[in-house]
Amino acid sequence: MPFPIVRFWRLIPPHRYKYLWLIYINGIDITVHCQQSLIGLRSRKFSLGARDGYAEPAPIELNECVAPYYYICGGGLSYQENLHIAFRYKENHSFEVQTPREYWIIDHAERIEILESYIDKSDSNYSDDLFRRCRNWQFAHFVKRELEKEKQEGQGLLPNFLI
Repeated sequence: MPFPIVRFWRLIPPHRYKYLWLIYINGIDITVHCQQSLIGLRSRKFSLGARDGYAEPAPIELNECVAPYYYICGGGLSYQENLHIAFRYKENHSFEVQTPREYWIIDHAERIEILESYIDKSDSNYSDDLFRRCRNWQFAHFVKRELEKEKQEGQGLLPNFLI
């Protein structure tokens, strides 16, 4: 199975992140928010020193493990500057992400929008702003919905997916 490839990115100076990571998602935990809600391998290729620019040149093949979902997160100096890109492998597809301060191209992948509407409103943490506004947690709820849908259809993502 081929893997997604981060083919290109460009940050428009003076854009910097406090942290930048990519995780190969092989599980979720909706009892917590932020990065802890996404279980999986954190990429060594992509955990870059974002304060001083990027040390890893593109293209970056995301082949460190097999995962049904991928998530890029960058912590900016304010909440509005944070970066969140969720996607899954899709052969012969590409997508672009452009903000006023950056530009990304990811090949062999389809982007998955991150929406508050994915959250199960009956979740006991729904009324907590720290959970509800957390885009990692919102995406974990998307994954939970997908798992439930695939279970009803008699399919499954991976036999070792954690929930």
